[in-house]
Amino acid sequence: MLNLSRWAVVCAIAAFVHSTPLVAQNNTSHVTYVIEVEAPEKWATIYHEAETCVGQVGDFASVSWFVMFEPITGLRNEHTWGLWRVDSSDSRQIITYRGDPEIVRHEVLHDILYLNGFVSPRTEADSLSTDPEHPMPPFGRCALRHYEPTR
Repeated sequence: MLNLSRWAVVCAIAAFVHSTPLVAQNNTSHVTYVIEVEAPEKWATIYHEAETCVGQVGDFASVSWFVMFEPITGLRNEHTWGLWRVDSSDSRQIITYRGDPEIVRHEVLHDILYLNGFVSPRTEADSLSTDPEHPMPPFGRCALRHYEPTR
């Protein structure tokens, strides 16, 4: 459950919050709360910078954006700080930890690559150049491949 101090953070960094909190749950009993938001202009700028860097066109306007205030904790207690996903109706979503710009940059690169035909098998992210989900380049050049924000 989000406490009042977290709601204060929501209001302070995201006056653009709308609708009701959604709940995302991973493979453990840990629950991560995400809130749908309208993307601020700063995220549009990051999206367009990533398009320029990779030399491909995306579709910023059709992304649904969410913010989480705790990372997703996995089975081995590893943390996921951001997530890009597409559902069966081809609706694309980006979830980012507290709106961190580097996480936004990383996830928008996934979106742009997907819209230009890149599909990779889901794998555990690592820092090796053989990671098929985070090819080098454009990761490393256009967005960090691995990043852990300060909590």
